[in-house]
Amino acid sequence: MTVYSAVLFLHVLSAIALFIAFLFEGVIFIRIRSARSIEQARFFTRGFSRLWVIYVPSFVGILVGGMYLEPHLARRTTLQSQPPPHAPMSKVNRFAIH
Repeated sequence: MTVYSAVLFLHVLSAIALFIAFLFEGVIFIRIRSARSIEQARFFTRGFSRLWVIYVPSFVGILVGGMYLEPHLARRTTLQSQPPPHAPMSKVNRFAIH
């Protein structure tokens, strides 16, 4: 496993964890709205204070992973988008149209 694939895995895992945290937040919000008493609402609001355990590592993983992956992605797309030097222009244009 290369460093690139490990960072890409952590980046994607962080994005998935972030969406799971959003899901938890929505469930907690629905439970708070359906609470019958103030004690029930307080019980569910304690869940909001615990979501930072998911949010902070997710944001850090997405940010740091994106900062590492961006130069690699830019280098790959630049190399792939240029036609080979020996290709005639008619073939390059034909591939660009499709």
